[in-house]
Amino acid sequence: MGYFNAEQVYWSHLKFPTAKSDVRQYYEPLVQPEAVVQQPNCAFKYAVQPGDSIYLIAQRFNINIDALLNANPQVTNPDQIFPGLVLCIPDQELGGMPPADCSGFIYTVMQGDTLWLISQRFGVSLQAIINANPQITNPNRIFPGQRICIPAT
Repeated sequence: MGYFNAEQVYWSHLKFPTAKSDVRQYYEPLVQPEAVVQQPNCAFKYAVQPGDSIYLIAQRFNINIDALLNANPQVTNPDQIFPGLVLCIPDQELGGMPPADCSGFIYTVMQGDTLWLISQRFGVSLQAIINANPQITNPNRIFPGQRICIPAT
């Protein structure tokens, strides 16, 4: 009589992805960034993370919940968002967009950045960055994805 492994029998009917292309269909976000309706007040796009809610996202970026929902008409039920959903974070409460007449270049703020660290990275004085970005009302509060002007030195 042959031996069998109960666990092997249990798992034998399941299909697991075998090729990289198979994996992609299971794990890629359901909504791609291109699916976000482009709106003029969209400062940047944010992909919903596990555990996020509309309330927590609005709090994280210091914006009004209604402004967040108005900028994202694809969210039909605010209580049902899922990881991978791409949201437009409106710019009105984030200090607006960088000035169109930026004499240097536009930089996108990364996680962990401060204006001081950015000034050190690009060899520009902190005050020059603050002066070049009048849309930033509080220099101690910048957000990942926010676009700022780095003035020419």
